[in-house]
Parts: sequence; structure tokens; C-alpha cells
Amino acid sequence: MSEKSAELEEFRDFFKKVRPLYLIDHAGRAGNGFFQTLFDEHPEVLSIPWIHYCTSYFITEFGDTEEVDSRKAQAFWTKTSYFRFFYHELSDADHELVYRFGGNPETAIDRRKVRAIFDQLILSKDSVSAKEVIFASYFAIAKALGRKMEEIKFLILTDSISLRTENVFSGFSGRVIEHAIKDSPNAKFIHLVRDPRAGFASSNHQFVNQLGNMYALDSFHIFAKVKDLIDCRLSMSGPFVFAFWILYFIQTFRAIENKKSQKPGLFLTVWNEDLNLRFKPTMKKLSQNLQISYNANWDQPDYLPTMLGHEWKGTGGYSNRYQTKNSGPLQNDPDEISSKVTGPNSYVTERWKKRLSKNELYLLEYFFRHEIETYGYDFTSDAPLINNEASIWMRMLFPLQGEIPHLNWLLHGFRQSPTEFAKRLTYYLVLPIFYPLGRLVFLMNKRTRRILFDGPLNS
Repeated sequence: MSEKSAELEEFRDFFKKVRPLYLIDHAGRAGNGFFQTLFDEHPEVLSIPWIHYCTSYFITEFGDTEEVDSRKAQAFWTKTSYFRFFYHELSDADHELVYRFGGNPETAIDRRKVRAIFDQLILSKDSVSAKEVIFASYFAIAKALGRKMEEIKFLILTDSISLRTENVFSGFSGRVIEHAIKDSPNAKFIHLVRDPRAGFASSNHQFVNQLGNMYALDSFHIFAKVKDLIDCRLSMSGPFVFAFWILYFIQTFRAIENKKSQKPGLFLTVWNEDLNLRFKPTMKKLSQNLQISYNANWDQPDYLPTMLGHEWKGTGGYSNRYQTKNSGPLQNDPDEISSKVTGPNSYVTERWKKRLSKNELYLLEYFFRHEIETYGYDFTSDAPLINNEASIWMRMLFPLQGEIPHLNWLLHGFRQSPTEFAKRLTYYLVLPIFYPLGRLVFLMNKRTRRILFDGPLNS
């Protein structure tokens, strides 16, 4: 038997034997990257922490078609998906992205071997399924990394409940889950959960800084942003960061709970707080549930996760390493803290309490009350007990974190460049317009009210 024939036969065995382990982090802040790194060195689990969103990428591009043209699939997958990090030499932009993930872009990878194996498996047929493309990706990487293929039982696929083609107002279908089940009836699913107040604080922090300010304003697009706000075009790119992330968290929670009610027993729920505060017993229980061995590395006194064999440097909305902008209205964690909280720790479970004002906590606990109750978290206020819209209006009158930046933010812009100074000065000048307008749209628009006050879980 030739080497190529033997490899093809090995892939067939891999395709039949290995089960996908889908990790669904419904709002995207429960630590899916962290979870992948925990299994980076587990012999029975193929975890490639540089890769995310395989299934959603594929169905966004090709829909629910069972098979697609192999050449089109190969071209898309190797250029657009995260698999490109392994198929091609890293571009400058991808080098930076891997670094932001907390990875080591200089990790030794035999990309020539990855290309040869992947292309042989995919281009030898006229059409391929999503599962074949995804499994061929992981198989090629595992072979290039020298993994013992016969030991692998699971490969981890992280994904979201939302698709890029969907929006927060129409809600999220959870098609990823349906597609995954259709492709792999033997798939296992983990729902990764985190306190929504912590998740929100992280998302809000990151995007206020990333977009420059709470309303994504600059001195060149003021009227366009006003129109977007009036038309209630809330999205990850603005114009009212705080409002969008509240809506997103509510809608993704509804989507995942809808799927869990339709398919009881499908998901194994894992709390991010358990991974950080009760690490060893949580990993022992998880190993038992998955029927895999308990990794001895997890017993190390100062266990640190790895990413493709290198110490993981962490990622997250508060990290200077991950943030694309480090001089935003909200202050990131100091580097000496970010570098010390990559392994299981209590700090990441408590940080949000100092990142939110009392008014924000009140609002979040009202809007997220069902999620907080469903996943067993404690409330800090009586917000859930007061179904009084007037109290919500009153709390919204106060400034939100990062909404009125300290003057040092303006001075820092002056030191950066005249253009940046002009953008930041403009923000202060037009804030009296956006401040009340944002609140009126958020609380009065029919589309937002349906989600905030009239939704099926808000009865």
C-alpha cells in the first residue's frame, strides 16, 4: 500500500472513530479559548486552540447544503477560516492575531505537510461535506504535529449560537447545533456558562475601547451615527455599545435555552466559575462524563494551560495583549496582572464586580434576571423583584462606565496625534446629543422593547 493510500485509510478510520465535541459559548465570553487550552496536551482529545467557529463559518458561506464543490470548499477554507493559520505561512495580520489569542506565532508547524494532506483528502473528490472539510483540517494538523492518531477520541470544535448573517433583533436560530447533529449524530455538546454580568462587563469594556468610545463616534461620521441611532441600527460596531450588548446577551441566552428545551439531555453544562474555582474536581467529573483519562498535568500545583505546546499567555477584553487599542476610555488590567491570570484563578471570577457601577448592576440584574436565575448565580440587588419600568428609566439617567471619559483620555489623544485629539474632542462636544438619544432609542424603540420588556422569557 502506498503512503498516500495508507494516509487515506487512516483518515477514514479517524473520520469514523473520532467524535466532535462541540463547545457552545452562547454569548462568547465564557472562556472557550481557555477551555481549549486545558485539553491542548491531552492525548485523547484533539484541541487546536488557534481554531474557532468551524461549523458557523462553513454554513454561513455554503448554507445547509449536504455537499459542496470540493475546489470551492478548499479555496474558501484555506483563505478565510482559522485553518489558514496552518495552511499558509502567517501573514503580518494573522501573526498579530495569533499573538492576541495568547499564542506563540513562532510555533513550529510543518505547513507543507498540512497542505499536502489536506489537499489530497479534499481535492480527490468532486464534492465534500462540512464534516469532511473540518475533520480533514484537524487530521492534517494533527499529523503535522506528530500526534498519535490512534489515541484520539474527540476533537474540540468551539462555536457560537449566533451566525454573522443573523441579527440581534430577529434573534438567533441555533442552526449550528442542528447542522452539527445532522453531520455527526454521535457528537457531544458542552454548554459553557459564565455569570452574564461578568461576560457583559468584558464585552462592554472591550468594545468601548475598540470602537473608541461608547457611541463609536469620530469627527467624520457624526450625522451617520445619529441616523444609525435614530434608526436603531445597533450592532457590534456601534453606535451604543452598552445597549447592543444587553440585547445580544438576552437573545443568545434565549436561543441556547430554546435549543436545550427542544433537545433535553443533549448538552453537558460546564460553569466557567467551576473551572476557575474548583478546577481539579471539575476536570475529574468532566473526564468521567466524556469517558477519557484524567490528565496528570492538571494536578500540577501551579498548572498553566498551553496553546500548541507553548505556555498560553491569556486573552480577554481587559488584556493589553488582546486589545487593539490600549488608550481607550476604560483602563485595562496592568500587564503584571494579565500575565498571572492565565491558569485557573479566582480573580477572573470577581473582576466584574469592580468594573460595573451600582446603577449598571441594577440594570443588568433586571435585564439578565432569567439567565442569572437559570444558572444559579446570586443577585446583588433587588432589581429582579421590581418590575417597574420607571426605575429602569431612573437608573439609565446616570452615566455608564466609559461613557464620560476622564480628561486624561482627551490629553492622551492630544499626545497621539491632532486627528485623534479632534476625534476625542468631538465626542465630548456631541455627547449631549447622543446621551439622551441613546437612552430614548434603547428604551422606547418597538424592536428593543420587544426584547427588553415583552420577550417570552420576560413575562
